[in-house]
Amino acid sequence: MSIDWVETHKKEAAKFVSDFYRKAFDWRNNGGSSSYHQKWDRWERNYHNIYDPAIRAKKEPWQSTMFVPYSVTNVEVITTSLFKLLFGKRESIRFDPREMGDELQAELHSDVLAYEMDMSGIIEESNKILKEIGIFGSAFMKVYWKKTEENRKMIEPVRRGFVGTAKELMSGRIADPRDVVGTKQTEKRVTVDDDCRVECVHIRDIFLEPNSRNTDRILHRQKNITYGELVRMSKMKTSGGNVLIDKDSVAQLRNVRESDKFDEDTQVVQMEMGNTDPTLVRTDYDKRHTCFEYWGPIPRKWIDLKMPEYTDDEIEKANEMVAGKILVASANYYLASEENPNPIPKPPFVKFDYIDCGQTYGKGICGIIEGLQEQGNEVTNLRIDNVTLTMNKVVGVLEKHLRDPNELKWEPGAVVRIKGDQVDDARKAIFPIEMGSVDIGGYRETTEIERQIQEATAANRVTIGSAGLKQDTNQTLGGMELLRQAAYDRFAVYAFLIGNKFKEVASLIMSLSYQNSSPERNKQILGEIPLEILPNEWVPRWQAYRPLPPHEITKRYDLKIVDIFGMENRAMKAQQLTMYGELAAKLVPGFNSRPLLERLGHYNDFKKDEIGEILGKEETALPSPMPNMPGGPVNTGPSLVPRNNEVAPTPAVPQIGA
Repeated sequence: MSIDWVETHKKEAAKFVSDFYRKAFDWRNNGGSSSYHQKWDRWERNYHNIYDPAIRAKKEPWQSTMFVPYSVTNVEVITTSLFKLLFGKRESIRFDPREMGDELQAELHSDVLAYEMDMSGIIEESNKILKEIGIFGSAFMKVYWKKTEENRKMIEPVRRGFVGTAKELMSGRIADPRDVVGTKQTEKRVTVDDDCRVECVHIRDIFLEPNSRNTDRILHRQKNITYGELVRMSKMKTSGGNVLIDKDSVAQLRNVRESDKFDEDTQVVQMEMGNTDPTLVRTDYDKRHTCFEYWGPIPRKWIDLKMPEYTDDEIEKANEMVAGKILVASANYYLASEENPNPIPKPPFVKFDYIDCGQTYGKGICGIIEGLQEQGNEVTNLRIDNVTLTMNKVVGVLEKHLRDPNELKWEPGAVVRIKGDQVDDARKAIFPIEMGSVDIGGYRETTEIERQIQEATAANRVTIGSAGLKQDTNQTLGGMELLRQAAYDRFAVYAFLIGNKFKEVASLIMSLSYQNSSPERNKQILGEIPLEILPNEWVPRWQAYRPLPPHEITKRYDLKIVDIFGMENRAMKAQQLTMYGELAAKLVPGFNSRPLLERLGHYNDFKKDEIGEILGKEETALPSPMPNMPGGPVNTGPSLVPRNNEVAPTPAVPQIGA
């Protein structure tokens, strides 16, 4: 019996992607309040200062439901500190040559990487990545090449031409047919995008293999692709001449409509944040379809759809596993499949963790302080409720002595009438119920919660605000410096680990640049400044650049992220170097301070030419004479070179036993 293998393999591929999505979704959603979806809802709610609706429902209307912004404060302080450490220098990632490489090519590759990263939008997307790992514990960045052509209106010059020149000659005037006589507006097909792109993909839109710790199999959910875009893609072809996406499936999608409502796993938190999702009236070509993009190992038969499976050899060849990609629309409609087109045969996603705890997802700031956040909310609200009851006293009355119970209103100037023939003292009919005042322990408890949060996240009072009511170490300059250093020591470690993941991003960017860039594009990036590569042999800078495949780059060059620990410790190093220089100026004859001053400039991120302009020529540097030498001044002050021939007083030497 004849089998339509193309349709069979299309259905198999679509069902595989749909089943992968449902299994991953159900795995994340199982477990009740401890499921990933429920925890992400709580952490995202805490970041947006939304009080837990389940706890709110158990309270009386008069009770306070204030939210203390511990989570958002810590996330903002820590993520901005990490961002500064990662991108606070001019060159955050660079190539360093190994023995097989050379300095020139390392410099050129670093310049290309810097340009590609700048055009990719990595700065803005990295800020989103840091926010997501702070809230959810993990975040995902997608790296891809984007090339877009669009029709644009252009203004072009109108030249006289041969007809206009002939008319001018008939009039007795000499004219050039190349002369511009006006302008006209035309429409041309131009390339508006031809660069690498990075994109922060929300953690809810990335589905991993259940219980896995790697990103070998990834499904990306995209909801904002219109039917019109799918129709346009169905008319395009790949570089190999194949159709980009399946026309038959696109035709079937014309009668398929999806709801505009939020995705199932985002509905709860979106509604709690007050976001509405109205169903819009859309035309056929504007209606949205959810597309699922799967990256991972797939059988070859889902790429070469015509492969038969009659004999054992055919079955073996058809089921050979290769790194591939499948695109499915509306869960059931096969659109396209291909081998992984990237030079690095891996999914184009990089996973970032705030704290890697050995699970599928990492642990973030909101997860670390979740219990303390809830405790701080309730302690604060109980204190507010106690103050409310203290200032608005509860009153007990004997209703039978009142003339009209409806007159009972607790407001300024209120009058309550009492039956005088039954009670001779109003206090016998109306009496306040005394409530205890708020104890100082209620305020100290909040301070203790803040201290515990500081211990958990390292964002202490120096990094987020001033000291509290309690006398502590951060009210002194030395104590503040110790706390600040303790906080940034931990931030530097986190930034270093996160920065190492950006090496993967840089490798993907350079691989895509190697695959998609052209000599003309490299010319725009590197310029035409001549370089002397050999004696008396000059070439333009862009011609000296040698693009290398990804595996060759890793053999010849090391990717170096910004010196995070050096950045964090440079203030301390500068202080130590200054103290060392002062000691050397006192003890070393003929001490030359210029190398020390150059090193200090380096710690303060001054360029070499800037330091040279500040210090002047090296010959002008004057050595400091040794203290107490004949004819030499005594230098015991804080400066390295005495100013205006001033002589500092000799410090008194303490006597032993004094």
